[in-house]
Amino acid sequence: MNKFQEDSARRGLENMPQNMPAWNSASKLSASFTPQALSTSPPQFGNADAAQDLYGLGVRIGFYLQALGMILYNYGNKKDYGKGLKVASGSITISILASWFVFASRKLFSPSEAIIVLLVLMSLSFPAKTTLLNPRTIVGETVGLITLLVAELGTCSALIWTFAQLVDTLPSLNTDNVVFFFAKVAIHGWFRYLALVYCIFDGITSLSFAYRIARVTAISWDCYKNGNTDADESEIERIKDITRQWQDIHIGIHCLRWLTWVLIIVTVELTVRWNHLSPTTDLQAPGQLIPLVTGIIILIDSSLVAGYQVIPRYVRPILTVVVNGAIGSVVRLFLMGWPVMRRKVLKTIAPTGEIDVNMDDN
Repeated sequence: MNKFQEDSARRGLENMPQNMPAWNSASKLSASFTPQALSTSPPQFGNADAAQDLYGLGVRIGFYLQALGMILYNYGNKKDYGKGLKVASGSITISILASWFVFASRKLFSPSEAIIVLLVLMSLSFPAKTTLLNPRTIVGETVGLITLLVAELGTCSALIWTFAQLVDTLPSLNTDNVVFFFAKVAIHGWFRYLALVYCIFDGITSLSFAYRIARVTAISWDCYKNGNTDADESEIERIKDITRQWQDIHIGIHCLRWLTWVLIIVTVELTVRWNHLSPTTDLQAPGQLIPLVTGIIILIDSSLVAGYQVIPRYVRPILTVVVNGAIGSVVRLFLMGWPVMRRKVLKTIAPTGEIDVNMDDN
């Protein structure tokens, strides 16, 4: 080492204590700029995957339209209304329920999100269950009956599990854990126990529903084994005996499916808003576009099917009465006012003394 290198090394050692505070300050300054400190993005409310796949904007609107379409299908032809709705509704409900159980078992979403998804599924399954009022469409739909039964039992199990355990074990994920029940109520309060009692009662009644479904499924299977795709009168009577309890309250069931559809939409949308959830709103994403387009197509088709039956049955008589009444009123007014109008016109256009404006109208 030459003299120049020795002098440089000595000067560096002498200056080191003076530079150390700067190094320490720089270290402290860099330590203060952690990823958490640098992050300026807003907090995430709920699970992003659930917001995209289970209750995104396109998913919700699509399911609302599909549920509305299924309700309208029930106003079709009296003999075959509701045909095919059991397997359609049951397959969709089971597929979403499978994803729901995966999210719930892994604790990937919040209690409010779990309730939202189950409510949307209930809006789909209830119109399909009302098709059991038509015994003519039960035979030949064995698979549809089985899927509807599995969907019913799965939904009841999910509801009981949610309010019995999941409301305590699922993470809040920055949500307020509130839900709409004619007002903003906390999930962990009295509403949790009221909902649990109702879900248990609903589960017990679902066992009775499952027993009836199993009996009509057996009839449908017997017809399938015998090569019959349509039920004869004896089989229809057997099915009516099984579903007679539902037949006695069919008017209430028709009203209840509309009320249920409206209440579920209000509950879901307010719960999403109150919990500050931000589900996917990009309707161009396939996961949002597919259920949305499906719902639009089902709604258009069901409107045509229902309109073909409802317009002749209800709207046309009403329009006939209204139109005939309106035309009759106009004609009566015209006949009553014609003599006065005739005299006024003749007074205006006739020279004085040439026409007797007071002459008899006859």
